[in-house]
Amino acid sequence: MFETSARADATGVDTAAPMWVLGSGRTSGGELLEAMGEAGQALGRARAAVVEPTSVDEHALTRSLEALMGVRAVGETLALTIAGEGLSRGLNVESGLNAHDWLAVRCPWM
Repeated sequence: MFETSARADATGVDTAAPMWVLGSGRTSGGELLEAMGEAGQALGRARAAVVEPTSVDEHALTRSLEALMGVRAVGETLALTIAGEGLSRGLNVESGLNAHDWLAVRCPWM
């Protein structure tokens, strides 16, 4: 399902930025949305697997936390990259907001 790079960590999570983040070429919006949908589904499966966290062994807990650190780092990189691209395309202006307000609406955690 997911292609990993040589930078996959010990948990198998690809910690390298996606190729489109690195500027290797333009990715269509459909491909991005599909990838984000797959990521959301994978995280949903992970959430369902931890319905009863006391049943998860220590090794799996540790590996899961390590994997989540990688997921979070990639997620933050993606959010910053996508938000920056939106600003560079003037999406804030189109919606009548300055950059600060647009980010506050679209990315309140930033």
